Amino acid sequence: MPKLPKVGYILIASFAFCLSVDRAAAQVEGIIAGEARKPLYAPELKGEDDQPKLLTERCPCNPWSVDFLIGIPTGIRVQRFFDSEKNYGWMGEAFVGTELNYLGVGGGLRYATIPWAGEKNSFSINPGIDYYWFAGDTWGEATSFGVIAVDADFVWRHVYSERVSGNIGLKIGFGIFHHNRDFLPFPLPVFSWFAGLRF
Repeated sequence: MPKLPKVGYILIASFAFCLSVDRAAAQVEGIIAGEARKPLYAPELKGEDDQPKLLTERCPCNPWSVDFLIGIPTGIRVQRFFDSEKNYGWMGEAFVGTELNYLGVGGGLRYATIPWAGEKNSFSINPGIDYYWFAGDTWGEATSFGVIAVDADFVWRHVYSERVSGNIGLKIGFGIFHHNRDFLPFPLPVFSWFAGLRF
């Protein structure tokens, strides 16, 4: 029987991670919507259906985000919620940047959760999975490598207006590096500071 390549195990583990995050998030949303979490509702704020809003919906919904990251990796990241009416849930993201003397691009999925939110500020923890591809020149020889990254963003958001918010946060996780079909036998850290705008 042919052996499953290492990247297959990594992709299976990443897929299982996504499913576990999605299931846990669905359970959390169910608890929030239940009778036991009534204090999370804001009776003074009403939606279009004249029902109290959840605290996670008190801040304006700005689906787009552009952040500048410094660390591993360093670059520009663009994010967009799939559901533009919520400040939490699944989002897609794209990245372009650099690492040492390598230029890179990447993309992935992330799930935003909001443990706390107010009218002007909120704190979110957003686990995600990305793939990065870097190419450059090492000792006069062109080379490239890929990274499968599993990490979480810890984000503080401040609302400036109904249309614009500011982000500042920290990305922490690990990455599996590979060159062609050769993988490093151990993960390396993913660690970046970032700041940006949501609109």
